[in-house]
Amino acid sequence: MAVKERRGRRRYVLFSADPPFRDRGEAIGHVNRHLRDRGLQPPHVIEAGDHLIVRCSPQERDAVVEALRSSRPGLVPLLTSGTLRKIRSRL
Repeated sequence: MAVKERRGRRRYVLFSADPPFRDRGEAIGHVNRHLRDRGLQPPHVIEAGDHLIVRCSPQERDAVVEALRSSRPGLVPLLTSGTLRKIRSRL
């Protein structure tokens, strides 16, 4: 059995944050608050600052992007990938 069959596939979405978040705690609080309001499971926030990387399932990707885009005008999705390596290579 492959690992992806057990844990499921993941998508990593890179957002540009303008103005940047002060710290990772502020970013996590913002993301969790706005996604819970829409009934979505809070994703995993990997990095914060002027860029934000959010991990979610492929099925929830569009809803997560739309919720975060509407929650803060300066939060713009730049790239979606199945691996962190590709996301980090673009930074």
